[in-house]
Amino acid sequence: MRIPEIKIKSKYLWISILLVLISAFGLWKIHNHRSSSEMMLDRWTYYLLEADRLVDGYRMPVAARSIALVYMGLYEVSRPFTDDFVMSLEELIPNFKSIDSSLWTNNLDRDAAINAYFFAMFNKLFFTAPSGLRSQFEQNYEHWRTVSKTEISDEAFTSSEEYGIMMAERIFNWSALDTLAHQGHLHNYDRNYKVGDKPGDWKPSQNFAMPALLPYWGKIKTMIVDKEAYLARPLPPYSTNVNSVYYAQALELVTMSRPLSNEDKWIAEFWSDDQPGITFSPAGRWVNITRQILAGSKYSFETAVEAYLKLSLALSDGAVVCWRSKYEYNFIRPETYIQQVFDPNWEPLHHSPSFPSYPSGHSVIGAAAAEVLTQIFGQDYYFVDRSHEDRVEFDGTPREFSSFYDAAFENAFSRLPLGVHFRMDCDEGLRIGFQLGKEISRISLKGVPTS
Repeated sequence: MRIPEIKIKSKYLWISILLVLISAFGLWKIHNHRSSSEMMLDRWTYYLLEADRLVDGYRMPVAARSIALVYMGLYEVSRPFTDDFVMSLEELIPNFKSIDSSLWTNNLDRDAAINAYFFAMFNKLFFTAPSGLRSQFEQNYEHWRTVSKTEISDEAFTSSEEYGIMMAERIFNWSALDTLAHQGHLHNYDRNYKVGDKPGDWKPSQNFAMPALLPYWGKIKTMIVDKEAYLARPLPPYSTNVNSVYYAQALELVTMSRPLSNEDKWIAEFWSDDQPGITFSPAGRWVNITRQILAGSKYSFETAVEAYLKLSLALSDGAVVCWRSKYEYNFIRPETYIQQVFDPNWEPLHHSPSFPSYPSGHSVIGAAAAEVLTQIFGQDYYFVDRSHEDRVEFDGTPREFSSFYDAAFENAFSRLPLGVHFRMDCDEGLRIGFQLGKEISRISLKGVPTS
């Protein structure tokens, strides 16, 4: 009886080994079919996320705009090398002037131009980066520079680098036209901001008494959308009455927190990208999700550039319209309301951010990102988000999502068990974000109108 049993196990063992080898060959084939442009873009995006995480002052709205500046230039640098990008950003973004690549004749190399662009742009945006990170930027630049030098003529290499550097200057100079927004990481906390004194007005947390974060950000210029068209809907009259919506939604948070379930705690911390030096910003989180999708996929370089461009425009404009509403309504955080009405000792899972509550910024940009990514990658795109799997400060175990909408809804919900938003903040944030994302998604880079 033992001999046939051994044969059966051996047969299944060899089948298992064969399947593993086939799978490994498939992954090797995908990796080795990625162009040098795709691998270089992935690496520069990795360092963009490191800058987002480690450079002081890159809180969400500033980070979102800086990410958009980076990918705007990437798109413009890439245009001469493909027929996929007919639309110039000059046609989309007010006061932006593109570069006539014909000045360089046809003597341009895409990889050399892009590599020089990224390095020049990073030096302009992240000049306050830690020295170790700046060294990594330079090492990455020199690596891809060496690769390009072995493949093209000296003349082509020099022209390509000049083209990339000039694009970085063009983008940076365009950014400087908006004096309120430019280099916002240097002045994001306003110690002179006067906090409101009416019932329901936002006040800094007693446990995290930081000045107001970027109270002027809603006044900066959007890149694509009309920010006034995205003003959040008015709130009902403020009340502490037991029959009011505020009381009911505050009670929901108190009940949820006593005790907070393991699942809700995992969700809350998984999406809480508000920890400078540890996590990237909430905007960077959606860039990282996109990077994960592109890293092991069949998508082309052009698809990657389009995804990063549209995503970053949605993140940047989403942050502006959100901050426009936040400081328009100047609404109280749940922590303050609950301590006044329910329990003076109640605390959220993590400190309340130092800006008004309504609407939720996570919800706005998450919904906007979900719309853009759905338009590019598909309606029911299953993915696993591994953004925090190596973190030890909290449970960063990867989570699975059946679609980008699924992730956006969980991202919005996460602000409730975290204790930093009312449900109405998140619902309105989702509404605004989905609407904004649809507008950005309708941009046709091929110059063909979309429905």
